[in-house]
Amino acid sequence: MRARLMSLAAVAGLAVAALPAHAATTKPQVTDATGDANAINGQGEPASVPSQSTPADVSAADIVSVRFATTFVTKVVKGKKVKTATGMTATMTLAAAPTVPFINYRISTSAAGCSNLFFEYSTSPGGRGTDLRCPGAVPLVSTDTLYAVKSAVKGSTITWTVPIKSLPVGTTLSSLEADTRFNPVKLTVPAIDIATSGNTFTVGQ
Repeated sequence: MRARLMSLAAVAGLAVAALPAHAATTKPQVTDATGDANAINGQGEPASVPSQSTPADVSAADIVSVRFATTFVTKVVKGKKVKTATGMTATMTLAAAPTVPFINYRISTSAAGCSNLFFEYSTSPGGRGTDLRCPGAVPLVSTDTLYAVKSAVKGSTITWTVPIKSLPVGTTLSSLEADTRFNPVKLTVPAIDIATSGNTFTVGQ
């Protein structure tokens, strides 16, 4: 009977459900002051006005932070935990829930093979919705490269979940930037809010 129980326990160890998880203690790679989402701060232009709070702040478009993290599954095999990367998440935290219509949320990064890799989410009925894309070299002529991705909104956060097949282990994201813009001028100035960072993130770490 004891041998049978031990055998069942071993089988159970092999069949432990793979639970997705990421490093909850990872600090955001991008941070920004709150109360500065007013379309006059840091627009990426030489004459930008320094970041400052104004009564015109749009909290639902006010970027607080962006955190990248690797997702893993863990299984117990022969008594040892084996952790494997399954993909990554990019989480944008805002000062308020993204419920205001006609706002586009974007995280811009640079990766090997794509100098501008965009994580995008839109509350505009005519917007792109959710995507992860590398824009074509010539707008309106070259076709964008689209990657598998899904998003979820919870409270004041937007989280993009990317499978490992889209961004393999070892992929490094640099030139990290986040911005929020009113539709239909999401690709031009002025932005409502912009946050930048000199940090990088590598899938699998």
